[in-house]
This record gives sequence, C-alpha cells and structure tokens, in this order.
Amino acid sequence: MKWSGIGRGFIRKIHCGKGEEVGRYAERAVAVAASVFLLYLLSVVATVSPAMAQGRSAQVLHNEDVIQMVQAKFSDGLIVAKIKSSACKFDTGTSQLIKLKSEGVSEEVLKAMAECGSPAAAPATAAAPTADPNNPDSPHAPGIYLLKQGSTGHEMITLEPTASSGEKTGGMFKMAMSGGLAKANYKMAIPGHQATIRVQEPRPTFYFYFSTNAGSMGQGPTNPSDFSLVKLDQKKDEREVIVGRAGITGISSGVSSKDDVPFEADSVRAGVYKVVPKDDLKPGEYAFFFATSAQTMGLTGGKLFAFGIDRGE
Repeated sequence: MKWSGIGRGFIRKIHCGKGEEVGRYAERAVAVAASVFLLYLLSVVATVSPAMAQGRSAQVLHNEDVIQMVQAKFSDGLIVAKIKSSACKFDTGTSQLIKLKSEGVSEEVLKAMAECGSPAAAPATAAAPTADPNNPDSPHAPGIYLLKQGSTGHEMITLEPTASSGEKTGGMFKMAMSGGLAKANYKMAIPGHQATIRVQEPRPTFYFYFSTNAGSMGQGPTNPSDFSLVKLDQKKDEREVIVGRAGITGISSGVSSKDDVPFEADSVRAGVYKVVPKDDLKPGEYAFFFATSAQTMGLTGGKLFAFGIDRGE
C-alpha cells in the first residue's frame, strides 16, 4: 500500500547509498512493521463486529415499527416473520389494537403481535401418584377403617355401618309388675351370628377419618369421642347391645358399663384419628356404636360398625 511503496523507495535509496546488504535488513524491518499494522487492523475489526451484531440483535419492535412496515407495503407474511424473529415490546391493549386496525394492520399481524413475548405454556404437570389405599397416611373417604396385618403387608378395611334388624325391649313385664321401679332395656340388634370382618389381633388398630364438614359420617360425628366401643351379645341369628333404659324416672340412652370397652384415640392430623383399645379384647363380637339424634333424645336408634375378634392360632 502507500506506506509500503514509501518503504520500497527507501529501500532503493539505501541500495544506492549503502549497498545491497543494508537494503536487505531495511526490507525485513518494513515487512515486520506492515505485519504489525495488519494485526492491529484485524483486532479492531474483531472488536467492533460483535458490538455491531449485538446492536442489531438487541433491536426491539414496538407498535410504531409495525405501522411503518405496513405503510411501506410489506406483506403480512414478512411482517409476521420479523415479529417472530425479534424481541418485541408491543402495547396490545384494546384501545391500541383498535388504533393499529385503523392504521391498516391486518388481524394476522395483530395476532402475531399479541402472541409475541407471551410466556410459553407451562409443561403439563405430571399426574399425582395414586394414593395407596392401604397406607393410613394417604387420603381416605370419611369412615372407620381397620388396619389389618395380612400376608403381603398391612391392609385398610372399611367398617361399614350395619343395618339394624330392629329394636327390642326387655324387662317390660318386670317393670310393669314393679310399678316402674325395675327398668326395661332397649336393645339394638343386627343380623348374623358374627361379623364378616374378622381379626386375630387382640388389640387391633383403627383409623377414623372425618371430613372438615360437620356430619361427614351421617348426622354429627366429628371425632372418636362421639362413638362407644361395645361388646355385642351373640345370639343364634343376631348380635345385640343395650342402648337405653326406661323406668319410673324416665328414659335414658347409652350403652351399659358392662358392655362399654375403653379405647384411646390419638389425633394424627386434622380430621384423622388413630384408635386402639386400651386393653386386649377377648374373642367375640364388637362394634363402634354411634347414637343418632333420635337415640340421644331417649328414643331407639343408632349405627353399629361391627367387627369380630378370633382367637389367635
């Protein structure tokens, strides 16, 4: 280039005055200087180019840019492509959309503007694992469950309320003959000699699940204290328990102390209780008894959640 041409002239001058050897050294010096200058130019270009590219990529489209492209007669396809390939900061409020429409912006472009910059759809949430019905910590429908140890592990068995085969009275003649001094018993009976649900553990574990809504098990129970664990009197074709008495002083409801079995109830979490008899249960028929509103008013009624204890092998 020009500087190199000056160098060649300088070399010719040296060739004339000092000889060929001096000229050779001068030529090498000029070549080194030219290389250094070229490297300097390349470094400048390398520094400026990324900054220029960054400036281009940092361009943000606004409503005015779209209007200008429409006025320049750009096709809708080209404008949409530009929108999708650029960062954008559009105002797509209702009033602005109306204004853009009046400026000739097509609905296709308006749609692209509305979608530009909108957050990507969240990935579908993985389906929650199915709750283990045999795990007491899993959610359960309101009710009473027996935690039974089986050959393959624990099993949660629902105690369904047993339908009463009718209410009975006993000692009415004796009460009449005593002028009401002797009491007559009101009994609740359920069909069958024994319960379908059996367990050999003398102190089985139960879980009571209550809804946060009152009356989740029917009409009113909200915790295990609303129930009594009772020993049922086995008959040939049914099981029965005394649930009330009548005498000269009036009618009273509730199970007798001889049939009442104490139990302990521990709160596991809101609406869930773990219930265990305080003492080992002897083989026989048992039930959790809940008195309905009619029974608590001195009338017969209630629900029995029955189970049986078998002698362990």
